[in-house]
Amino acid sequence: MRNIEVYGLKAIGTNIGIRFKSAKVRGGIIENIHFHDIKMENVANPFHFELNWYPEYSYCTIPDDIPEEEIKDRWRVLSQRVVPEETGIPEFRNIKLSNIKVEKAERAFYANAYPERHIHDISWENVSVEAEESGQLTYASNWTMKNVVLKTATGQPIKLTDGNNIQQPELIKTESQPVENQSEQTLEEQFQAINRDGEAVIIPVNPTETKALTNGDSTLYSAKFNLYILKKEDAKLHFYEPLGDGFYYSEVEVNITQSGNMIEVKGQKDHDYTLFVNRATEPKSIYGADNWNYQENTRQAIIEKQGKNFSIQID
Repeated sequence: MRNIEVYGLKAIGTNIGIRFKSAKVRGGIIENIHFHDIKMENVANPFHFELNWYPEYSYCTIPDDIPEEEIKDRWRVLSQRVVPEETGIPEFRNIKLSNIKVEKAERAFYANAYPERHIHDISWENVSVEAEESGQLTYASNWTMKNVVLKTATGQPIKLTDGNNIQQPELIKTESQPVENQSEQTLEEQFQAINRDGEAVIIPVNPTETKALTNGDSTLYSAKFNLYILKKEDAKLHFYEPLGDGFYYSEVEVNITQSGNMIEVKGQKDHDYTLFVNRATEPKSIYGADNWNYQENTRQAIIEKQGKNFSIQID
């Protein structure tokens, strides 16, 4: 795509204002794009450039257990590798953003490209952004800022990672104070709060943010998840995790049946799960696990399983 002009727009209350997304298999050049005379209000992410978008989707593979005769032609096309790999890396360059006003945003700037090919030669002119936080740029080069003002409660600059020749905007610390985080509870304190009445059966834990989840909670993406099964009772619980680049959410459902002996997990993204299952005595066998052992001191069966949809049978 090249030689495109975008102007005269107003965004109110959307997740994203101006967005670029791509993947390392799409190739091509995006250049000579001009955004100007645009206003945004209550837009969470006014400038969001994620070029390595949703790897689980963008770099799909065909599971080995699908019979050859059932594989559709479009699946083969989607899963075909780009050879050589560098031809699949897209290039975003020579993009201008001018005469843009942003009010009441959450994160001002976000960009993530590739170590092999940065998002480069981006010019900003006459841009005013009011946001809670400045944001971050990864794999970006040659960004110029002329009369660009960034107002945040902290006055901190944009965080830069693996970039070069990036100009910072004029930073202004606003009079409003940033929201202070409540004192973080330990995992034990979270468990006590969730299981105060002693009726909890399933407690998922996101170890990345040390967060115990209750039914219907949403959480950040984590490659690993822990599931604590406290009782031999039937129960069901679901939580939500980001899908793609974090602006859409998918459900993860945990379902326990057969008086606590069958554990089913259903989701859309692969994780390394560790299940801590309370058992007074060591199980005779556990089917469906990648690995498991029984801890006498804690009276728990510790089960490891990698996947997104699976069943664990405990006997």
